[in-house]
Amino acid sequence: MRIQIIILLLCLSSALFAQWECPSKLGGNLKQFKSSNFSYGVELTLGIGYLENSLIANEMGLLGLNYTNNNHTFYFEGGMKIATQFDFDLMVSSGNGKFGLREFFYQNLSNYGTLTLGLQSIRSKDVYLVNERVLGLNYKKDFNKWGLNIYGGTVDNNFARNGTFCSMAYLYDILPYTNQPLIGKSLGQTNLVGMTLEYHPANSSSEFSDDGLGGDIETSKPVKLETIGFTMYSEFGSWIENPGLITGLYSNIEFGNDYSFKPEVLISASSDPSLIYCAKFNKAFTWSNTQRTAFEIAYYGQTYLNSGSTDKYVIYDSITGTRTIEVSKSANTFSNILAGTVLRFDTPDLPFGVVSVKHTIPSLKSAS
Repeated sequence: MRIQIIILLLCLSSALFAQWECPSKLGGNLKQFKSSNFSYGVELTLGIGYLENSLIANEMGLLGLNYTNNNHTFYFEGGMKIATQFDFDLMVSSGNGKFGLREFFYQNLSNYGTLTLGLQSIRSKDVYLVNERVLGLNYKKDFNKWGLNIYGGTVDNNFARNGTFCSMAYLYDILPYTNQPLIGKSLGQTNLVGMTLEYHPANSSSEFSDDGLGGDIETSKPVKLETIGFTMYSEFGSWIENPGLITGLYSNIEFGNDYSFKPEVLISASSDPSLIYCAKFNKAFTWSNTQRTAFEIAYYGQTYLNSGSTDKYVIYDSITGTRTIEVSKSANTFSNILAGTVLRFDTPDLPFGVVSVKHTIPSLKSAS
């Protein structure tokens, strides 16, 4: 029976992917309802795995609703996740279901900027600091060559990227002896606030992240400084034991032919001050058949200014006993560094390096 299940999973491996994070694509693929201002979409996700004589199945259904009228937008995205597990040794089946929200916000676009209020995905303009779902506000405004972004809010375990609803992190532990993210169980326990001020010498777009999805790309352009930015960031709340202010500079440098370099240096001013530094190098190739291959090398490091400073945490294991590990834990909580499809850290033990290759086939994306 087990052999048959394993063979079945291997046959379906091209269509089933175990996602560490809820892989919703609804926001960009909604269908307009007749000629109204409403649009909608439904997404179903299935994941199956086999671990230590147990068959694990995850199902998630999401509903997206959007209403846009002139400069006003209301967006809702939520649904249900079901997790089931069958133990072949005990011949026992267990499972649970959970309703939850992924996005629920109001957005206003005007000459004064873009303001988003509610539950939303916030990604800071710099490389490192924030990539999280936050209940709060996000304001963006471009002033010719300048760009301003102010954001803040609270992060709750029910809707966070690594929370109990829109994540697979609580179904299996692929990274033993690692920190669990510090996420509040109720509103106000873990909060964040931050801002970035950017200068674009070439008056280019302030969006410089590359997700490898392809599109119209300039294949030859001179070396130029696309972005130089200043950032300020802080986390606070009853669960934040060591609140402080993180400030620093980041940049994006284009070398032509789809080469880019994004360095960042931050100072964490708290009771345990540290220096945080990271850099990402990207190179993309667009082939004659419109397929695209993106390469990335990234490094994240941290140096405490007080010598010998480390963060210790304890793992309680019923088999091996108590295990204590000394690590250099990152000063911030909600960076959500992506290192592939399954492997992702909320609060990585630094230093941390990433080497990745992503190949995109637009014809498959269009067909789906």
